[in-house]
Amino acid sequence: MRLFVAVVPPDDVRAALTSIQDALTRAGGDVKWVEPENIHVTLKFLGEVTVERAAEVRAALCTIAAPAFVMGTGDTGAFPPRGKPRVVWIGLEDSGPLVALQAAVERVLQPLGFPGEDRPFAPHLTVGRVRSPKGVEGLQNAIRDTRAARQQWAVQSFTLMESRLSTRGPTYLHVEDFPLGEPARAPR
Repeated sequence: MRLFVAVVPPDDVRAALTSIQDALTRAGGDVKWVEPENIHVTLKFLGEVTVERAAEVRAALCTIAAPAFVMGTGDTGAFPPRGKPRVVWIGLEDSGPLVALQAAVERVLQPLGFPGEDRPFAPHLTVGRVRSPKGVEGLQNAIRDTRAARQQWAVQSFTLMESRLSTRGPTYLHVEDFPLGEPARAPR
């Protein structure tokens, strides 16, 4: 099975992000937009893992003790930051606890043979992948100019996910949720 560890925003936050996708679609770029139900923050991509190995991963993730926290969306951007964009994303604010959680995931999985990332963790929600250079200049301008309403939510768990690939795109399945410490409350 193809696994990754993620933080999954609630349905209302993911639905609100479609307004950003809609605004950027009008720019005319050739972008494959992420389905709202697939929007998440990847903490660690594990790749193909056997069922036995998945059990070890689950046991390791159970050892993480981290507090719940409040997360908020930020500005729109793209990777790479200069040149032709390949990934369109929404940044995350107040991400210190998320960065700490990602480091904890790395720390417990490295002894199982999952290497650490070469790049620093850049907290974001991928909302689209650029398929071709068609309309890229308009897309870049729209990414720079688009301002979305900020969304906040209480992160109370992180999730081991399975990715099943098909010709229609990926389907993500929840394997197991791992609760975080004391409940956080999103501001009202």
